Amino acid sequence: MCALGILAATVRADDPVIEVPGSLPTLIAPIPELQATWEGGALDLANYFGLPGVTGPIYQVETSLGSFNIEMLADDAPNTVANFTAYVDAGHYQNLLIHRSAPGFVIQTGGYKATLPPQSVTSFGAINNEFGISNTRGTLAMAKLGGDPNSATNQWFVNLANNSANLDNQNGGFTVFARVLGTGMS
Repeated sequence: MCALGILAATVRADDPVIEVPGSLPTLIAPIPELQATWEGGALDLANYFGLPGVTGPIYQVETSLGSFNIEMLADDAPNTVANFTAYVDAGHYQNLLIHRSAPGFVIQTGGYKATLPPQSVTSFGAINNEFGISNTRGTLAMAKLGGDPNSATNQWFVNLANNSANLDNQNGGFTVFARVLGTGMS
């Protein structure tokens, strides 16, 4: 708890309109000829436009202090991204308690619901460590138990600084599975 109340977060994957400040979509495939009809309807252009430098799925993290977007890095940590996505799809990452905030280091969530009293988020079980990307500012990584590199479950954190000297070298390295996009770290 903080003086302003509970800091909470919700991760959403179902919002079709996610803006990434500072990035304009670019054409990635030719748009076929279309003929409009009186019936109208939605035209899905997702397969024709993309964001430069963004190749993975984008999720939105909504907190009590504002929202930010993250890109999943499935090419580098496929099992960890699948694990995170399973929690999102099951609704387990709604109304989370941000239970750890270490200024200049990390903010952590994923383990508890923002209820009084806090309730634990059900774990799907531990996953194998997939360390490969450095824990730099703006990356998201899985939390795990000390002395067990293959103990990550539901808790994750955002690196608030370049923590590579510390987090890349202990406990098998902490698996980075996403990165904050746009102005999300400001």
